[in-house]
Amino acid sequence: MRGLTNPVNHPQTNLSLRSVSQVPGLASVFSSLLAICGSLATLLCASPGIAPFLPPLAFVYARTMNHYRPSFRELKRVNEYFSEL
Repeated sequence: MRGLTNPVNHPQTNLSLRSVSQVPGLASVFSSLLAICGSLATLLCASPGIAPFLPPLAFVYARTMNHYRPSFRELKRVNEYFSEL
C-alpha cells in the first residue's frame, strides 16, 4: 500500500485555496470564445470579401504576439518589482 499514499511535495498537496481561485474559470474561457466567434460571424456576414484575408492576418498576429511575449513578461516582472518599492 506504499504506492497509494500522497507524497508531501505532490502538487495536489501544495495547492492552496487562493492559488486555485486565481485560475480562470471555464465559464470565462467559454464566454471569451463565444464572443470571438460571434464577432467573426458578424464580420463575415457584413463583409464576406474579407474572408480570404483573415487566415494571413491571424498568422501575422500570432507571429507578432509570440515575438513580443518575452518582452511583455519581462516588463510585467519589472513593473511588479517597482510597484513593491
